[in-house]
Amino acid sequence: MALLEKRARYLNEKGFDPENQLCTDDFAGHLAHNANLSIKAIEGLVAYSGLCEQTRRNADAVAYRKQAEEFASRWMKMALDGRHSRLAFDRPDTWSQKYNLVWDRFLDVHLFPASLAHNEIASYEGRQNQYGLPLDNRQSYTPRLIGFCGPRRW
Repeated sequence: MALLEKRARYLNEKGFDPENQLCTDDFAGHLAHNANLSIKAIEGLVAYSGLCEQTRRNADAVAYRKQAEEFASRWMKMALDGRHSRLAFDRPDTWSQKYNLVWDRFLDVHLFPASLAHNEIASYEGRQNQYGLPLDNRQSYTPRLIGFCGPRRW
């Protein structure tokens, strides 16, 4: 649990507004203020809160849940750009797949409103290309094109 606590402290300190770093989409290059990576940190905090609750560390459970809720609220204010969200907090008129939102429903924590996922998906409909949905507006390649998803054809 000590290692997880160390990670949770890091997410609490640095996770909400990530510095210039690589992420899952690292083939697209470094990016600061990544909104999707921020969601991942927020979901990590609430997941740690759940672990604290299960191990009867109730004060930590409440504190980490409260922090995750505050971050989610701030995220909604900083990341939304009309009906969809930005690639990065400081980049208006951009977009990216928000695949880390899946953890909000998977963990059944509901930090983000369901309308966020609905609006994101609706915004993706017009962004499809021959190979699927690009990861973000920086490049036209998709997970399928680079071999992350779907059957491989050799």
